[in-house]
Amino acid sequence: MGILRPLQEGRCFGLWTVLHFSHRDSDRQGWYVCRCSCGTERPVKRGSLVRGISRGCGCTRGDGIRNAPRSTHRQSSPRTREYQTWKSMNGRCYNPNSPGFQYYGGRGVVVCDRWRNDFAAFFADMGRAPLGKSIDRIDNNGPYSPDNCRWATPLEQVNNRRVTIMVHFNGQRVALSDAARAAGLRSHTVRCRRALGVPEERWFEPLNAFRLRPRRNRSTLV
Repeated sequence: MGILRPLQEGRCFGLWTVLHFSHRDSDRQGWYVCRCSCGTERPVKRGSLVRGISRGCGCTRGDGIRNAPRSTHRQSSPRTREYQTWKSMNGRCYNPNSPGFQYYGGRGVVVCDRWRNDFAAFFADMGRAPLGKSIDRIDNNGPYSPDNCRWATPLEQVNNRRVTIMVHFNGQRVALSDAARAAGLRSHTVRCRRALGVPEERWFEPLNAFRLRPRRNRSTLV
C-alpha cells in the first residue's frame, strides 16, 4: 500500500474544514483536527473524511454522525431560533431562490466575513434571541455584521424602517444613504444639508462646489 498523502490545511469535507494534523491511533490511522461550519473543533479520522463517512459534527441532519455531544451543539441545532436566524440570513443574501432575496442580496446586502460561514461567531456576538425579538439591521442599507445588528421587536423594526429617508437621485427614488454613496459623499453630510434647509437638488453637490454663507444668524446659499 502506498504512502498516504497528508491532508492539506484548509481543505473541506462536507461541513468540516481541516485545521492541522492531530495524531495517529494504535492502528496507525491518521487523525486531523477539523472545524465544523457551526464552529465546533475536534479530531476526525482521515479515512472518515476522504470516504465521506463523516461530513460534520452532527449539528445538522444527515451528516453521518450519530453520537455528537449534545451539550456542545445545542445552539447549532436546526431547531434553535438562533441557528435558523443565521441560516435564513445567509439565504436571503446569497440564495436567489430564497423568499425576499430581491430585497437583500438582490440589492447588495451581504453578511460580514466573520458571520458568513461561522455560526459560532454569530452566536458569540448576538447571544440568545430574546423572546418576541428577531434580528434587525440598524442601517437597513448596511450589512449583517456585529456593529449593525441587534435583536429587536416588530415595532422597533417598523420604526427603524420609517427613519429611512427616500430621495430623488438621477431620476430614481432611492434611500438617502445609497444616493450619498453614489455621489461620493457621506450620508451624514447629506443629512446635514437637508437639516439646514438646503434645496434637495443641491444635497449631492461635490464638497468643493458647495458653500454656505452665514447672514443674520441664518445660512444663505451662495
